[in-house]
Amino acid sequence: MPLQFSRQPPTVLCKQALSTSVLRLSCSHKRKCSRRAVTRLHCGAKEGLCVQDAWALLHKLTKEDIKGNSSILTASLDARSLLREAVEVIATNAAPAEGWDPSIQPPEILLGVLSSDIRLAVRALRDWASALHVPFVIPTSRVEGVSVTSLRGSVYIKYNAVSQQCYATQYSGTDRGVLVTFGGSLVGHLPLGLFDESMQQAPPSLS
Repeated sequence: MPLQFSRQPPTVLCKQALSTSVLRLSCSHKRKCSRRAVTRLHCGAKEGLCVQDAWALLHKLTKEDIKGNSSILTASLDARSLLREAVEVIATNAAPAEGWDPSIQPPEILLGVLSSDIRLAVRALRDWASALHVPFVIPTSRVEGVSVTSLRGSVYIKYNAVSQQCYATQYSGTDRGVLVTFGGSLVGHLPLGLFDESMQQAPPSLS
């Protein structure tokens, strides 16, 4: 499977409403969510986001990111906590309408990590791989004659969880964050440090 990322905005499944600081979602699929006993997630309930709401939130982020407004969904601790929950729900629950089935092994996940520094990029890759339950692979350099440890400046890491192909290259753009393709659906850019904001874990070795 080639490493490809599309920036076409996907279809949103549920209705959304934006509060002052955190996206509050009202799901139009309450009956469907309540039948998902295996997930124990119900729309509007305290247990957490249902699958449809999780997808709706990440699709909302993707659309706002294309418009340059994603900070409204990432600026606060509460907002980022909701994003983490959405990613965790999606990673472990099938969504046929999105072309995503985590029971397929290895899971059909692509990661694109855009960072100002190779070490930050590899740290983010490790944390996201762990959150998505896929193996962490140290990237190889796509710059001829330059090792991955010698890359300077902004970088773009691409990782295919199926083939475990992972490489890094220099990047001249200004985008920062993580693009994730679950099956047939792309979301992002999500925050690089979403799963280790305080950097409590030791940085991974690049050797």
